[in-house]
Amino acid sequence: MTAPPRRPRLHVVAVSHLDTQWRWTVRDTIERHLPATLAENFRRFEEFPNYVLAFDGSFRYRLIEQCYPEAFVALERWVRAGRWTVAGAFVDAADVNLPHPESLVRHVLLATRYFRQRFGIRPRDIFLPDCFGFGAALPTVADHCGLSGFSSQKLGRGRASGPLPFALGVWEGVDGSEVVASLDPGGYGEMLQGDLSGDARPGGPPVAQRYFGVGDTGGAPGAASLAWLERSLASRGEIEVRVGKSAQLFDDLGEDERRDLPRHRGELLMRLHGPGCYTSLAPMKRWNRRNERLARTAEAVALAAHRVAGVPYPHRKLNAAWERFLWHQFHDDLTGTSVPAAYSYSLRDEALSHADFGDVLRSRFDAVAAELDTATQGIPLVVFNPLAGDREDLVEFEFEGREGAGEALAARAPDGVTVACQRVDRPGVRSRWIFPARIAGLSFAVFEILDGGGTETPPLPCGGEISPRAIARGEFRVGLDEQGRLASLTASGREYLGRPIDLQFLPDVSRRFPAWEIRHEDVSAQPVAVVGGPGRIEVEDAGPWRLRLRVERLGEGSRFVDHVELAHGFPGVQVWSEVDWRTRGRLLKLAVSVPWTDAQATYGLGWGAIERGVNTPESYEVPAQQWTSLQSPAAGQGLGILEDCKFGWDRPTAETLRMTWF
Repeated sequence: MTAPPRRPRLHVVAVSHLDTQWRWTVRDTIERHLPATLAENFRRFEEFPNYVLAFDGSFRYRLIEQCYPEAFVALERWVRAGRWTVAGAFVDAADVNLPHPESLVRHVLLATRYFRQRFGIRPRDIFLPDCFGFGAALPTVADHCGLSGFSSQKLGRGRASGPLPFALGVWEGVDGSEVVASLDPGGYGEMLQGDLSGDARPGGPPVAQRYFGVGDTGGAPGAASLAWLERSLASRGEIEVRVGKSAQLFDDLGEDERRDLPRHRGELLMRLHGPGCYTSLAPMKRWNRRNERLARTAEAVALAAHRVAGVPYPHRKLNAAWERFLWHQFHDDLTGTSVPAAYSYSLRDEALSHADFGDVLRSRFDAVAAELDTATQGIPLVVFNPLAGDREDLVEFEFEGREGAGEALAARAPDGVTVACQRVDRPGVRSRWIFPARIAGLSFAVFEILDGGGTETPPLPCGGEISPRAIARGEFRVGLDEQGRLASLTASGREYLGRPIDLQFLPDVSRRFPAWEIRHEDVSAQPVAVVGGPGRIEVEDAGPWRLRLRVERLGEGSRFVDHVELAHGFPGVQVWSEVDWRTRGRLLKLAVSVPWTDAQATYGLGWGAIERGVNTPESYEVPAQQWTSLQSPAAGQGLGILEDCKFGWDRPTAETLRMTWF
């Protein structure tokens, strides 16, 4: 006997969407929005016996637990009853283009630990109804963390940078990892206005997801919507309606159903409402990047101190510091789209986490150093390489000695090789010096600093040539033009620039959402102006290990100071820029062009990389993490561009990449 055909299923998710910060601060969320969300939903549970709520963010649960302990006890009862469900596995509804993927893993780790300890449950999905685009590394994060699904309503209604690949399907990441993705579940703030069991369409999908509810201040869905939900659940229409947690669809999906789903490989970005988020409010992005880096280093040193010196590993302090800045990766916080008052909380928390990571790093570093053999003739200097691989780079240290001391210093490596140190500041009692060192990955090494006043030091080797318009060191040569622009970059005699590097001012017009938006017509316009000259150029460092020029220029009321250097251990030119930004109503982009017309562009994603073409009206301003590159298969050459904390890029022509600074 043939089994009757299975009815199509509609998984309904009731959403109480709450922006922790946006047009209000976290204090407003604590004092107004969370209490209202609790009270309104507890009342709805009593009125509508089949109503099930999905509410996300372990940080917000922790706020409830700390600020409203009696209400939290009631919340626990509703969780046990299956009426209040945990949505998603993040600390908060984070942006996923700006944080490093390791931070997203930490979201899952800390949120999962919290929900297991408090409720005995493990979330199984990434639930991001309102974020501004999703990079191709996200399926890898989900798969790595054992999560079964991803859902968002943000890409619907033509907001994606291209056609939506499906409503429900399998999304493949850059490494082939997969996650089932619901990309068009309807708006989280929509009402239910009819019987959902009668909406079957010929040839429609056998499984679908539907959001409804309220946003952006939390609360509970209206009584009219919940009445229609009750009717839909009781109906025997063409569609089987189910209501439950945000991951219910993914948990209930059969292998045969998953096998038949459409597939998409690549990224899912926003076209207009989102590209500005890659650049808005630069201080937040820099603090976030600094904390991500410092956290990893502090953890590595703390683990070494535990193994070498028996010092307890500071789990609680590190996890608290992680959570304190992770929740500020929230999609209206790190992105720079909240009201100014919100950032008094955000920047303070970033600084507090940075201080805690730094305290762990210093105390555990001292513990390891105490276990090392530092009995040297000179002054012992302990150096740590936080990278996983071997590293040859410059070590910078401060020397403080008696008057007349420190006129010539040398550094002796553990293998006995001694090199001269280069002074990189002005004379005085305190002085700063650099020397080259090679250290294995995640390793400590003890160097011996020798004072030339009492110890013979080797002479400084010839490190290259420098003048106000050129620097040459090893195979690299950098040339500046009369405006102070970097006009030539050669390696082994081969030119890598097609034209001088420009800082371009472009229009920046947004009618409604200036922090979110960058328009295609603005990045397509001719520059309004460029940072010009003549530049004020002076030699800053002229030693064997580092050659550096200081270039000061003005443009559109802002002041720009570039430190252009060639240094031992770095295969290229480094430019450190300081900007006193006083220009309004303009984008500022760094334009780098190569001499190859067949150039291909690759963008780092934190985990993996992706290739993209030139700007189109649908896809122009795009995110990248830490690096991009232009490479020519025909020439066999390539130029990589590394960045410290800038994430927005566009590619107006095949041979030009532009990094958005402001």
